[in-house]
Amino acid sequence: MGIKGDRPEGAADGQFCIRRKCRRLRCGVLAAVLAAGLCLSGCQGKNVETMAAFAEKEGTEDGTGAADSVDGEFGMSNESGAETTVDGDTAANPGASTGSVEDAATVKELNRVKVKGIYVSGPMAGTAGMDNLIALVDRTELNALVIDVKNDDGYLTCELDVPLAEQIGSEKHYIKDLPALVQTCKEKNIYLIARVVAFKDPILAEKMPEWSLHNSDGSIFRDKSGLAWVNPYRKEVWEYLASVGEAAIKAGFDEVQYDYVRFSTDSRMKQVDFGDSTKGRTKTEAISGFTLYASERIHAAGGRISADVYGVVIDSEEDQQIVGQNYVEMSRSLDAISPMIYPSHYGPYNYQIPVPDAQPYDTVLAAMQASKMVLAGLDPKTGKKPASADVSGNDAVDAAIVGGEAVSGNNAADAAADSQSTSGTTAVSGNDAAQDAKDAQAADGAQAAKDAAAKTPALNKEEIAQLDPTTGVQATVRPWLQDFTATWVKGHISYGPEEIRAQIQAVYDAGYEEWILWNAANRYTEGGLLTQEEEEQ
Repeated sequence: MGIKGDRPEGAADGQFCIRRKCRRLRCGVLAAVLAAGLCLSGCQGKNVETMAAFAEKEGTEDGTGAADSVDGEFGMSNESGAETTVDGDTAANPGASTGSVEDAATVKELNRVKVKGIYVSGPMAGTAGMDNLIALVDRTELNALVIDVKNDDGYLTCELDVPLAEQIGSEKHYIKDLPALVQTCKEKNIYLIARVVAFKDPILAEKMPEWSLHNSDGSIFRDKSGLAWVNPYRKEVWEYLASVGEAAIKAGFDEVQYDYVRFSTDSRMKQVDFGDSTKGRTKTEAISGFTLYASERIHAAGGRISADVYGVVIDSEEDQQIVGQNYVEMSRSLDAISPMIYPSHYGPYNYQIPVPDAQPYDTVLAAMQASKMVLAGLDPKTGKKPASADVSGNDAVDAAIVGGEAVSGNNAADAAADSQSTSGTTAVSGNDAAQDAKDAQAADGAQAAKDAAAKTPALNKEEIAQLDPTTGVQATVRPWLQDFTATWVKGHISYGPEEIRAQIQAVYDAGYEEWILWNAANRYTEGGLLTQEEEEQ
């Protein structure tokens, strides 16, 4: 999951804010990333960072940079309200559980498992601390673990049957006994998801330079952090990533979750020369092509597949084109899609919320409502069908969904209708006259459609929650939520039990049923989770 890469691999994929002379334009637009730095608006005590620098870690967007940390503690916080955090290095009270997922033997036969999970780094999964996290699952409504199998550095964290990984030396087995871990989880009916970082792979890029991104001078492209990326257009890269996923399924994981399924957003990307590797394809076609290819491979191996995406791509076509993540198209081939919608990763006034981090419920609800409408083929700004095929609310300056109510007003539609107006007064020939009449008719039709849409009441909160995805969209939406305090955000609040629960409730109120919590250090707030007994009630 992140802005640290793709999704905070635990961290954040939400929308980010480009500082445009401190003006409040649509926060989260990535268009300026290639020319200027993208930053978390309101970063306190931090330099402006490019999206790549802050998001390179699809799972450490919480800003702690502790994705591989096994540090932490179990106890009471200094915040008001009991905040019990569980991490791998401390003892936790054991708790019996019947498990929240169907019998392990039938998991793969289910159409969908209602995942409620947490992220676990490779180093944590390989320590005794893992027992504490499994015990947390036992005691609460949690039923799934997202475990690093191929991390942000390109290393496989456990032994898998992937010949190329052994050949290039990309194995760092933090998890010494994977079979035992898998068996323990299966006995407790825990749904296992293998996180596989995709195109951010410095090891593969260095060892197989022909598969890496290259600058126009032929040198290997490296982002702000000095890391090389592989080329998302290369089929050989697709094959390697699919082979890792297949191996994870064969090792006992139920699902493969690809992270950093995108192009780098580093400003240096403007120097990259893709050459003939594109074969005429756009970035979004390359990424959607990969998810379709990987889906076929993973499904054939008997598993399910998901991918993490930036929250901003839900309703911004411009941003989709920059990173290559087309929310709707990817949802056609995946079993689940996980937008990183951490409130702390939205800039001021995203969704018309002054400080999104300070309003976790409203921020998550707005993002998930936008998802509902986009996947249903509606304009996320108005909650209605676009006035014309050429008009979309995805690029509206503000995704105006506030407090569960869709705000009407489609400037894009107005502009499109205006641009289609024609006088038809000076016909030079019969053909021109006919064309003028045709144009005028089209303009009248566009205006009529716009007028009709304006008379249609905006959808309310309940109606949005009941929307069904359009034909062909099959992915379950399973967002990443924030279980950390973003101290670097101006106006931030401390995240404890209430803030965690508020985000989860927002997901439910938007009409979705699944979610995953992210904390880079794997320290989770138990007070924000229901107990097994409470869930059963």
